[in-house]
Amino acid sequence: MDNDSLKLTSFLSQGQMVYNFGNDIVMLESPCNEKCYDFPFVSDSTICIIVNSGHMMCIVDTMTHSIDSSGMMILTRGHIVERIIFESDFKGKFIIMSRKMLDSLEIVSQFNLLHDIETKGFYPLDDESMQAVNNYYGMLQGIIRTANPYKANVIKHLTLAYLYGLGAYIHPSLSANPKNRLEEITNSFLDLVRKNCKEHRDIPFYADILRISPKHLSKAVKITTGEKAMQWIEKYTVINAKNLLRTSYYSIAQISDILSFANPSDFGKYFKKNVGCSPLTFRKLGGESGHQHYHHLK
Repeated sequence: MDNDSLKLTSFLSQGQMVYNFGNDIVMLESPCNEKCYDFPFVSDSTICIIVNSGHMMCIVDTMTHSIDSSGMMILTRGHIVERIIFESDFKGKFIIMSRKMLDSLEIVSQFNLLHDIETKGFYPLDDESMQAVNNYYGMLQGIIRTANPYKANVIKHLTLAYLYGLGAYIHPSLSANPKNRLEEITNSFLDLVRKNCKEHRDIPFYADILRISPKHLSKAVKITTGEKAMQWIEKYTVINAKNLLRTSYYSIAQISDILSFANPSDFGKYFKKNVGCSPLTFRKLGGESGHQHYHHLK
């Protein structure tokens, strides 16, 4: 499990009972007090938050999720989580699964379950589905607590069966509800931007990979999200910059280089244009300007 996931686990588990299967799966109950995790991270793990009752809020890839209904929030690897808040009335459970564990499941299906999860995030569930989710959590917890030479295989097959069952509920069949082509283009574009914006901030680069014209790409993103493609590139670039400024000891010049700017001056101008202050000021203030960005997103 990567360092960012371990930090989040440590934050959530203060005073809580934790069950784990090595570093592949960590399970814990809801925080007993109001908690705010305000520390941007990019997780290499998959984090499932089972919301039984109460309220929580999180900002994932610039999108704000305010949750006040039962269901499941799934944070997948590669996404940038800026903030998580659990209010005092929140009751729920957490399952953090390593990339190694998820890859070992070798999911094969007529529907792309994992991609669908990445594009939606939170799934409100009815009583029957919530019962199934909680049953899975209880069974998984019981397996982890019990001595069993076949524990790894039992966990793997139980999780695989659960994911297929969940997928059947949250993912309509492609034939019954074909995904809009513009949405497909937009989702692919956003996925590419998350992975490549440190090196590429030009629309033609992404259009070329998707084998469409820059104009067609820009139109699809604007219609689907209401924002321009370049705005999304800027958002992800700024998130990465903030993350590096707040969580690393790299100099401004080194961060400028990591983000592929021609020089620190260009990086400073880009950052100030999008955030409202210089990178150095943002770092000295401990990211306080970022809070203004969070409130704006709300």
